[in-house]
Amino acid sequence: TYTGPAQSPSLKILALCIIQLERIRGCRSSVFLFLFWVLSVVCSLVPLRAKIQLAIDEGIASDIVRYLAFFSYFSIQLAQLFLCCFADQPPQGKPILEKNPCPIEDASFLSKILFWWFTGLVVKGYRTPLEAEDLWTLREEDTSHKIISDLQQDWTAECAELQKQQKALASGAARGSRLPDQAQLFRKLQKEQSSGFFLLRTLTRKFGPYFLNGTLCILFHDAFMFAIPQVLSLLLAFMRDGDAPLWKGYFYATLMFLLSCLQSLFNHQYMYTCFTVGMRVKTAVMGLVYRKSLVVNSSARRTCTVGEIVNLVSADTQKLMDFVVYFNAVWLAPIEIALCLFFLWQHLGPSALAGIATVILIFPLNGFIAKKRSKLQ
Repeated sequence: TYTGPAQSPSLKILALCIIQLERIRGCRSSVFLFLFWVLSVVCSLVPLRAKIQLAIDEGIASDIVRYLAFFSYFSIQLAQLFLCCFADQPPQGKPILEKNPCPIEDASFLSKILFWWFTGLVVKGYRTPLEAEDLWTLREEDTSHKIISDLQQDWTAECAELQKQQKALASGAARGSRLPDQAQLFRKLQKEQSSGFFLLRTLTRKFGPYFLNGTLCILFHDAFMFAIPQVLSLLLAFMRDGDAPLWKGYFYATLMFLLSCLQSLFNHQYMYTCFTVGMRVKTAVMGLVYRKSLVVNSSARRTCTVGEIVNLVSADTQKLMDFVVYFNAVWLAPIEIALCLFFLWQHLGPSALAGIATVILIFPLNGFIAKKRSKLQ
């Protein structure tokens, strides 16, 4: 039976430890606390229904102390969940440097995943036309100064390490002790340097962890996307079964609604994360190209025209941003197609071959349309 406040004291101690840890870190809105109180409230719903039904049947006076303890405990859980939907106030005396700071800095976890922090600008734009003064100041991590400075440090360290390896190999060659493995390594370093491998590795180290968050979001999105048809199949089977209990129908319908909401949520988080990473990569590469163009010597200027530099800064950096945004589709699309065909074969049998043939025929058509569109552009 449910024992109210005395149940799972270790979980409550864990919650207190998380609260203290988040305060030490300066976190004003905790993801873990929000999920903890959501699960606590959800797990308490079944005992709540049982307590209410028992109180209706036997009366609350039979065990008024236990009832009051449980209902008070459940009310505290709801209050904690409600408070976790908002972020804590910033520390007193903290200076506000920006004139119009971005509200995402003060947004709670729930506001970030649902984009409530953006609602104010949308409402203002609906009422009156937006002007430049209405736009928020960029976050520090999104400013070109911060992005280019951090990447410049990583790029300088990468170039220093490369020069150190080349000097070590060159000194070995000067002493006549170059081995075949060393010569192969030297050629590999030259090839990687000319192909831009080191720049790609520097960008990956700098922006890779944040990009992996978006990749995780798209994986959850695809999992929910394939789970919805399976739940729909269970719902249809329930409708065909006249003896099935009614609660199963409500459960499947509610589950489909929740899965659809989660699918949309993770999809928007993925797009927001990828476009943010793409914007930062584009800004970083543009800054590096611009700084390099300022210090390039006269002999190098003859081999690289102004038009080529402008093309690097404008068109090529935009392609790099598009690559970051749609990179996951390259390896996820075949997996999604294979899973779709697998589920079709399970439900339709050999008739699914018609869908497979249609997909195969669509590939050349899409390629032809893409080539025509690129020519028109």
